Amino acid sequence: MTKEDSMRISSELAQMIARDAPYLDYTQEQVEAYRRVHPLDNDPEKGYVMHRFIEITHLEELAGREYTQKLIAQAKRYTKEQYDSDPFLRSIHVRDALIGDFLLMNAEYARGEFFQYDMPDLESDLVVPFLGFCSENVIFPAVYEKEMPWVSVCPSEINSMNREIGKAQGNCLILGLGLGYYPYRISFSDAVKSITIIERQQEIIDLFKRYILPQFPYKDKITVVKSDAYAYLDNVVPGQFDFCFADIWEGQKDGAYHYARIKPYEYKLPGTLFTYWIEKEIKYFLSHSL
Repeated sequence: MTKEDSMRISSELAQMIARDAPYLDYTQEQVEAYRRVHPLDNDPEKGYVMHRFIEITHLEELAGREYTQKLIAQAKRYTKEQYDSDPFLRSIHVRDALIGDFLLMNAEYARGEFFQYDMPDLESDLVVPFLGFCSENVIFPAVYEKEMPWVSVCPSEINSMNREIGKAQGNCLILGLGLGYYPYRISFSDAVKSITIIERQQEIIDLFKRYILPQFPYKDKITVVKSDAYAYLDNVVPGQFDFCFADIWEGQKDGAYHYARIKPYEYKLPGTLFTYWIEKEIKYFLSHSL
């Protein structure tokens, strides 16, 4: 299998998971039967679920054994305790609230429901998604715009943001609010003095300020400004911010446009360290789309 083939299959798999939210309804008896046949498998529940997923989707026939073996090796089974161990999920609780077209709510992963828990490694010779599932039902905060998911604090969001958390310092500028996960995490750092968040959707600001921000222990560090990110950046002066984290895109494709548009501000603001959500994936997309 070529790398391009693995990327195509992985993309189709990701689309199917996002579209259909597939899950496997299984019993402990089935897991025990699998364990007896595979006594060396140190996580028979994960082993059973992943082998059944591959069987149902005919993935080994489509992608080959090397692909499916890597898929199983990278897969992760979450317990409720592991899922809820994230600081934000452990401390921030929401209830249903509607402002305009935006609904703040608790979304749910059903037991055995599949999701991607991190971005794929695009530098690998064989690109295989990081699939996860939960062994129990779990809930997490999310915002829907009408019927469409807008943002959520799910494993892929958590893992892809965690890489940039330790870089924040001084006076921080955050482009894009979402549910406030990134500002929440960096607000605990003694190295972070202030956090200015730029968000253009008033409804998102209102939901955040009314239902989420009051639960932040260090909310006094945080200021939310309603503005277009570029209009705000045009008026930032050197020395105003020590750090900037940009997250105003949905994925690699639209992220490439915004990434290229923000990069020149690094030269305008030489004292500011700029970081970007899924920068590695965006740079890969840019280098292979020319």
